[in-house]
Amino acid sequence: MTNTTRWTVAVLAFAALGLLVLRALVDQPATAGAATAPAGAPTHSSTPSPNIELAPPSPTHETARVENEAAPASEIATVAPANTPPSAVVVGYVLDLSRRPVSGLEVRYEVLEVGRLATSPAPAVRAKSASDGRFELPLPEGSVRIVAAGEGYATVRAPTLAGQAPPEPPLVFVGPECAYAGVVVGPDGQPVAGARVSVRLERELALALGSGGLLAMLSAHHTTTNERGEFEFASIGFAPQSRLEAEASDFEPAGLPLPARTTTGLLIQLAPLARGPLVCSGRVLTADRRPAAGAYVAAGGEAATCDEEGRFVLSLNPSKMSSQLRAVLPGSLPAEVDLTQLSAAQRRELELVLGGAGLTITGVVRDANGEAISGARVWTSDGESFGTVATKLGDLTFQISYSVEGMIDGLHDGQKDGRATHSGPGGAFELTGLVARRYRLWVLHPRTFELLGPIEVEAGARAVELVLAGEAQRSRVAGRVTNWSGDPLENVLITVARAENTEGSYIFEHRDPEQLPVRTDEQGRFEFAELCLERTRLHLSLEGAGDSSRAAISLADFDQLESLELRLPAACHMRVNLAEAERADSLAVLDAQGQTLTLTIVIGGVRCSANAVQIVRGVTDRIATNESAAMLVLSKEGREVDRVPVRLTPGGVNELRL
Repeated sequence: MTNTTRWTVAVLAFAALGLLVLRALVDQPATAGAATAPAGAPTHSSTPSPNIELAPPSPTHETARVENEAAPASEIATVAPANTPPSAVVVGYVLDLSRRPVSGLEVRYEVLEVGRLATSPAPAVRAKSASDGRFELPLPEGSVRIVAAGEGYATVRAPTLAGQAPPEPPLVFVGPECAYAGVVVGPDGQPVAGARVSVRLERELALALGSGGLLAMLSAHHTTTNERGEFEFASIGFAPQSRLEAEASDFEPAGLPLPARTTTGLLIQLAPLARGPLVCSGRVLTADRRPAAGAYVAAGGEAATCDEEGRFVLSLNPSKMSSQLRAVLPGSLPAEVDLTQLSAAQRRELELVLGGAGLTITGVVRDANGEAISGARVWTSDGESFGTVATKLGDLTFQISYSVEGMIDGLHDGQKDGRATHSGPGGAFELTGLVARRYRLWVLHPRTFELLGPIEVEAGARAVELVLAGEAQRSRVAGRVTNWSGDPLENVLITVARAENTEGSYIFEHRDPEQLPVRTDEQGRFEFAELCLERTRLHLSLEGAGDSSRAAISLADFDQLESLELRLPAACHMRVNLAEAERADSLAVLDAQGQTLTLTIVIGGVRCSANAVQIVRGVTDRIATNESAAMLVLSKEGREVDRVPVRLTPGGVNELRL
């Protein structure tokens, strides 16, 4: 993956949805229903569909100006949203599987692991559910889920948060508390270490407890087997017709019905993975010829992982297959072999020997006077494609494309790798995880955002000097941001981007993804003491709105840079319910100019963004967009079937019934 600091979780996003593949899940037989929720608790529910993917995105559009025209008032699908709790407090409800309130339970947060990033401990705060099931907790940072337990109950379905207050009360569903333990084995009866074991709700119930088909596909609970193949769920809520399922590399998924009471000694046996005719297999060794346990092997498609003996089996997909087979282990240079030069028999007896340590580029960033500059971003976007690797993000697992450099650096979480860094004290910097080739380096000043590059440097180079000489045209930039009604917007995040000198176009734009953004104050005001002006844009995003309320402005479009007046559409949330479920299977949203808006859904603690979402049996998940929405575009089987004017109101969830 190219360098990013977030996907749009409080950590992640996936705007290029078509490049990511959700792990296949097993459909369950259907039953279950719901009764009445307490006053104030939402009662939305949805119905099942075997199709669980987001619709493919259409080309993205980024507006050059912030202003847009409002949608016409006539013939607009609209509904006033419910009141939203204060942003600093999360107010929700604990319910049983019949949607009856459950009181006296302890409610708390659990931090969701995102990739292999270090996670902070869960907030220590606790709450007790009241007689109507209501609870209040302070809003935490990052991705968390809300769980409840006590009085013989434990969590069945836990709602998740992604660093922002939800626009509607989250519901924690509980059932009779049970514990489970067992072992996962292979076809030979040997334990399978590292297998993912999940509790999956019966599909109809999962849809009734969620708000759309994507949320229903998530496992209710999951864990990983230890080196002896053992797993344990110490406390979870039981739900009828749930299943216990296990999956692991090189095996077909398998499962069994979840017992209705506490049970130990459970056994799940996995069968070998069915493979096609194109297979590569063999061993990967380190430079000193030791087994490269945990190394990844790929030929442009999905990667295989080496076992403790360095052995691997890789099925090749002809449509995604590269002529080069690569093996990569974090910290080591890759091993490569040209598949076109090998017979089918040779492909099954491969021995790949990794190189030595990954290469680096080190140096220093200075200004025109020779003074060191600390905090400057130094990076390269160059890299060698590797393949896709199963990567856990929150409660989901994606197949994500990585570069060889990203794999060498060892950060398998889709966030960033050693090809980007910031200069430290004395202006020193180091890029890591590089292969033997030339890389184009870029530098961005931490305050003025002066841009230098590209500068070609050979991997392994030492004492490289990168000099930011100072651009002539610089100025203070300040102003105010409001919504469409002219009300000031507080906590709008403003970052700076610079474009390469490509005849005035914005084809190649660079910014510092780890830049501490300027935030608007309570009056919507902001200020940059000094910015380089040529080919500079400001990117605005409303905090807590994800990708749904963003815009970019070019400084070249304004004369008075110290008194900018900018408008940004406020974030809105909606859920679409079709009276006729078969009417459409996907949804896009346009503004008044016909531009496609970004739609965001929080799934399992991951904030997922795309230009279209799927409608599952007539119902969408809760969608975040913004008040510039003017038209809903309904499609079925890839063809547009209807357009419906819409006006959304900020502040809650707009329930649109069409």
